[in-house]
Amino acid sequence: MFGSLRYQAERNAPAVALITMPSSQQAGGDLFFEWAGADFWSETAADALEFSYRVNGGEWTSFERRRQALFTGQGPGAFRLEVRARDQDWNVSPQWATHELALVAPLWQRPWFVIVSLFLVGLIIFLIVQISRNRIRHLLEVEEIKLQFFTYLSHELRTPLAVVLGPIESAMKRIDDRVALEKLSMAKKNANRVLSLVDQLLDFRKFEYSQKLFNPQPSNLQVFMGDTVESIRSLSEQNDQHLEFTSDLDSGLFAFDGDMLQKICNNLIGNAVKYSPEGSRIQVEVKIERLELNGRAAAPHLVLLVTDDGPGIDPEVQSLVFLPFYRVNRDRGRGKGTGLGLALVKDLVDAWGGTVKLESPFADGKGTR
Repeated sequence: MFGSLRYQAERNAPAVALITMPSSQQAGGDLFFEWAGADFWSETAADALEFSYRVNGGEWTSFERRRQALFTGQGPGAFRLEVRARDQDWNVSPQWATHELALVAPLWQRPWFVIVSLFLVGLIIFLIVQISRNRIRHLLEVEEIKLQFFTYLSHELRTPLAVVLGPIESAMKRIDDRVALEKLSMAKKNANRVLSLVDQLLDFRKFEYSQKLFNPQPSNLQVFMGDTVESIRSLSEQNDQHLEFTSDLDSGLFAFDGDMLQKICNNLIGNAVKYSPEGSRIQVEVKIERLELNGRAAAPHLVLLVTDDGPGIDPEVQSLVFLPFYRVNRDRGRGKGTGLGLALVKDLVDAWGGTVKLESPFADGKGTR
């Protein structure tokens, strides 16, 4: 007699528990979990149980026999892992193994740390800027004190020089002795030279303080330039120099700043006379050309060219000759000066809205224009 047995599936679900959990709660680190399960009546061996998990209430993974998981690169915030088990009869554990933790951002990623860091960086930059400004202001104040002292000293020298020139001129009118007249003439010449340097320094400082603006007035430019060149001709004749003046200007009226133009001509032509050798030729040319300056459309502009046969200026120092108090080393023994003439010329030309250019050597390895 034969009989049959019918398999009755187990209805008790297995249990699951987490046995390894991360201790670090810093975002961005590695989170390692390990779990294990047990069947209620051990009908399913422990190594035959299958597990599934989900993170932060997301989708469950498929059941498999793996008993561990590694999570990397998790951002700051809440992290919740849930694990469930299933036996060979497909009974799924109703109570899941759960672990919850709050992941904290690293120190340098926390808002308060970022705000404090930005504040400190801004404070450091602010302090550096303030220190630099104070340092520059101090240097400028020291430089201003030096210039003011030099200016005041020059101003105090002007009155004694004027007093000295008066008696010299008076004595020259009453003395007939040729030798004495020559000595008085030399004294007058040197006094006038020093007086001219003092006036030049005072003009430079006056221009710096007043920031003089271009003030054109209608006048006969041809006559004005001719008179200006003639007033300097006596200086060139003392050095046996040939001062030539050419102009293509009309005899009509032009609008220009006579005071500015007078100072520009005196300094440019005076420098050419002072630093050119005896018997040399100095050319002064004045003309009107249509030029484009400082990005403006072409318009009639006054062009003043002063050319001499002097030794010229080395190219490496040409950018420095328009700085205040700069003098070319080669010229220090050729004449007394303060190095302010060309600086004043540049300031005046800039105020006029023009440009000043230097070309040297001009011809045959010498000369300046």
